[in-house]
Amino acid sequence: MLGKLSDENSEEFVSTAPRHFKSKLEEALTAKQEFEAKVSTLDEKVKQYEAEIAELRLRVRFPSLANVLFHLTSSAE
Repeated sequence: MLGKLSDENSEEFVSTAPRHFKSKLEEALTAKQEFEAKVSTLDEKVKQYEAEIAELRLRVRFPSLANVLFHLTSSAE
């Protein structure tokens, strides 16, 4: 009787394992894509913050030059 149960369980595992692993793989790939999108968004924010920091440093070091550059870029937009 134990041999029969063991055989049935192994047959069931063999038939369901590929579907289970495929499902888990699809979940992992979806999670990877979501995290890559978040990383891309965060990278863009970092670039924006770095640009803002550079502009603020310029304004602190050279206030008169920074005002001229700010007005030039504002009028160009």
